[in-house]
Order: sequence, then C-alpha cells, then structure tokens
Amino acid sequence: MDNPYSESTLINWFKRELEAAGADADWERQPYSYDAMNPYDFLCARLIREAERTWRLKYGFAPTPGQLQKALGAAEFDRSRTRRQTRLPWLRWLRLR
Repeated sequence: MDNPYSESTLINWFKRELEAAGADADWERQPYSYDAMNPYDFLCARLIREAERTWRLKYGFAPTPGQLQKALGAAEFDRSRTRRQTRLPWLRWLRLR
C-alpha cells in the first residue's frame, strides 16, 4: 500500500500519468510558448487538477499546489534524465565494462 502522505507516491502517480499521455507529454517536441498555450502546458494543468481530485476522493485530502507542482517537476525530471542517459554514447560504453 502506498503512503498517500509520501512525496514519492505523488511523483510515481505523475510518472504513470505522463507515460500514459504519450506524445503530448514530450515537452522537447512542443513549440516554445511563453503564454502557456501549448498542449504540454494544458496537459500539466489537467494532471495537476486530476491529481488533486484523485487525492481528495481516494485519501480525503488534497496536496497543496506547491506539492503538486514539485511532484510534477520531479516526475518530469526523472523521465527526462532516463531519456538523456539512454542517448549518451559514453554511458553505454561504461555499461559494457
């Protein structure tokens, strides 16, 4: 059973949802937007609302907006770090040794 008060539980929820979103969650392929009007920004806003609603219905409380934003950022960072590490040729070389 996941601890609903744990930050890692929230991060893992966001990771699963971002993976399920597919191409819309790939911020590197989205056009730059300073007014938060691209599909990735809409997806993030929807995921934050969805996470708040899910926690409220399932656990009886909602994480603060800061916790939600931090967890979304951490989930996206973990996803991008994994993607970047698979692209590094020297890292593959180190794994062979």
